[in-house]
Amino acid sequence: GCAQSIWLPYFSKYLGFDVTGIDYSETGCHMARQALADQDATGTIVCADVFEANEVAEGAFDAVFTNGFVEHFHDVGGVVKVLARYLKPRGLVVTIGRTGIPESR
Repeated sequence: GCAQSIWLPYFSKYLGFDVTGIDYSETGCHMARQALADQDATGTIVCADVFEANEVAEGAFDAVFTNGFVEHFHDVGGVVKVLARYLKPRGLVVTIGRTGIPESR
């Protein structure tokens, strides 16, 4: 879910990274493309479900970054394993967000 990411434009424009964002919704993809354009940054936005086979090649990236994504799932470790499939050997998954899932009441 890269829809409202400030990080894609930042990583592209200020750090010179080649960036790719994945979002499952057309609206989210449009928002991510607009965020890149607004910052005069470049990147690729793919409309796909990160958990399903898609056009993004497994083993394609040096790093996968998420901010506020994995904690939406009960199986956080499983989600990180899915994200790790997109990494080159010795790649790095960086995820920021709260840890743990609140108890159901």
